[in-house]
This record gives sequence, structure tokens and C-alpha cells, in this order.
Amino acid sequence: MKYDDCCLFVRARRPEQVAQRRDSILAAMAELLQEAKPEHISLNEVARRAGLAKSNLYRYFDSREAILLELLREDGRRWIDNIEAALSGLDGSNDIAAAAAAIATTTATESRMCQLLSQGSSVLEQHASDAAVLAFKQHSFEVLGRLVQALHRALPRVPLHDLGQSIHYVLVLIAGLWPQSHPSEAVRKALQQPSLSALQLDFEESLQQGLTLIFRGLACPP
Repeated sequence: MKYDDCCLFVRARRPEQVAQRRDSILAAMAELLQEAKPEHISLNEVARRAGLAKSNLYRYFDSREAILLELLREDGRRWIDNIEAALSGLDGSNDIAAAAAAIATTTATESRMCQLLSQGSSVLEQHASDAAVLAFKQHSFEVLGRLVQALHRALPRVPLHDLGQSIHYVLVLIAGLWPQSHPSEAVRKALQQPSLSALQLDFEESLQQGLTLIFRGLACPP
């Protein structure tokens, strides 16, 4: 939502005004992410798109990274809700292939989340404030806990503790596969060479394969 120029320097005071202003900033960043990579988006652009003065933006978010982490938190909530729904029909099945496919298919629809996850520890968390990182980590702990529980309901043969210990590898897999399967234009053209075709990756397919290997390893320990 954009504000008229006359409202640019009006401070939001009521809770609903603050919430509306925060939402306008998040919406502005979400729009810009459809046009450019996160590292190419400036706070000036976000403020202008939201209809705010840059100084006003700092009342709601202390950095560009804080805005991106908040969007990632929103995406994470939607992602885990959808994964729980996708896995609910597999409760007690111990069907590793189906569980891996459900997670991969659900994750592939969350392109913004995957893009931001790929920059999480190397960019976003490096430049965000302590408070923003703490809030994000607390949210991540909750989301990962729900993922572990949903997986254990579907795969009761896999020890709950082992699922909990390995769930971080799922995030690493997502964060690593996304940029590899969405390369730059120069890399994409290079991979069209027949000799390099084996390096082409399909995100959903590769994620499903990786998850299947992880879960099978947990179900059949050495």
C-alpha cells in the first residue's frame, strides 16, 4: 500500500497504524524481490515503494536484512502449514519416498523462501541486528520442531531424536540446491553444452532425491 505524499512524514501511533505501516514495507520489499535480487535492493527503493521517508522506515525495521528476515519468517509459516497438510495423509505409513516427494513438491512452490534461505547465514544473518537474528532463530526453532513432528508422524520407524538431529541438513540441502538449479544466465548457457548436461539440476527432483537418501539413512542405520 502506498501513502500520499502528504502522509509521508506522519508517524503511525495507533497499533493498527503501526501494523499497516509494517505491512506496507513488507509488501514493498516483496514487490521489489520480483524485480531484483535481494542484494540489489536498497532501503531507499523500499521506502519509496512503500510511500515512506527512509527515516520513517527505520521506525519499523532497522535494516534491509531485518525486512528480508521478516519475509522469510512469513514464508516459513506458510511452508510448514502446507507441509503438515501434505504429510497428514501419510501418518503411520513409513513411506519415505512419498514423504520426500511431499516435502519437495511443497518446497518448490516457495521460490522466495528458497531464494532467501540460500542467502540466510552468509548474507542476511551477517548484516541484521542481534534482535532481528534472535527473533528469526526463535521462529526457525519452532518451524523446524513442527517439521520434525510431522515427519515423525509419517515415518514413525525413524527415531524422533535422529530426525531432530538431521533436520538441519534439510535446510542446507534447500539452500544449496536453489542457486545451483537457478544459475545466472551465463552459467545456464554454459550448461546447455552437451558435455555439461550432467550439471543441470532440477530443484524439485534433486531435493526429493536428497531427502530420500537422508530419510533412508535414518531408517536403516549402520
